[in-house]
Amino acid sequence: GLSRSVIQMVKRINSSCVAKVDFTESGIPAELSKEKQLHLFRIIQEVINNALRHASPWRINVVFLWSTDQLTVEIKDDGYNFRHSEKYQSAGLGLNNIMNRAAFIGAEFSNEDLSMGNLARIHLRYEKTQQNQYLPGR
Repeated sequence: GLSRSVIQMVKRINSSCVAKVDFTESGIPAELSKEKQLHLFRIIQEVINNALRHASPWRINVVFLWSTDQLTVEIKDDGYNFRHSEKYQSAGLGLNNIMNRAAFIGAEFSNEDLSMGNLARIHLRYEKTQQNQYLPGR
């Protein structure tokens, strides 16, 4: 699943000694379609790659927050604020891919500068069924 794929990616990055990446998860994971899992994984991968390539972080934290109606993914690094650099703006750096993937699966993506680092957030709401239970959107 998605969590396992992210854990494998984190292990690969940590074994390369580029930066220390931590993954934490809270709440009860909802079942996501394979398509949504793939798009979420690719978004997370692109955000981490951008941070490693342009922010030179020491640490990156990836957090999954599962609630009854949505998954929130937070990717926080302690590197340089790179989003406003001319190189970043002109290259695109997969930002269009990230936005397109998020829109395709009905997720919201935001990216903000912190006093030390960057924070990307992905919010994916689940569709509510008639039985008042939440299921991931299709």
